[in-house]
Amino acid sequence: MPVFKDMLKGRFWLSVAITLLVSAAVNALGALLISKGLLPYEIARRWTWAAWAVGAFVGGRYAVKGKDATLVRSLLTLAVAWILVLLAGLAVPGSDTIAAGWLGALIASVVGALAAGLLKPSAGKKRKKSHDTPVHKKRKGR
Repeated sequence: MPVFKDMLKGRFWLSVAITLLVSAAVNALGALLISKGLLPYEIARRWTWAAWAVGAFVGGRYAVKGKDATLVRSLLTLAVAWILVLLAGLAVPGSDTIAAGWLGALIASVVGALAAGLLKPSAGKKRKKSHDTPVHKKRKGR
């Protein structure tokens, strides 16, 4: 299957990094808004779920851009991102890797990855042919 061959290429790992970075950025924004008192503290768990959904969607869309087997590619990107998060959680001594709310975050991120994989993949930019530019041919004899 060509999807698994692409795992060794840079675009796949970049999509995993995009998933993690977008999730972290949305979570950081939520933490800032909660600490400033602009959002109530009770919304923190749902904000984290939304952050995972947005990160999975953005990373999944990058992974499927111009490719086939889009649903498999998007879910595979999410699976690798979750494995990296769980490994990072296990590496920190004294951390509770399976904290309260992990199931909601997992479900939200799977929904984001499904949405990214089920949407029609973008074809990328198309170059327009300009017919206005004159074509000059070299004249013989001058």
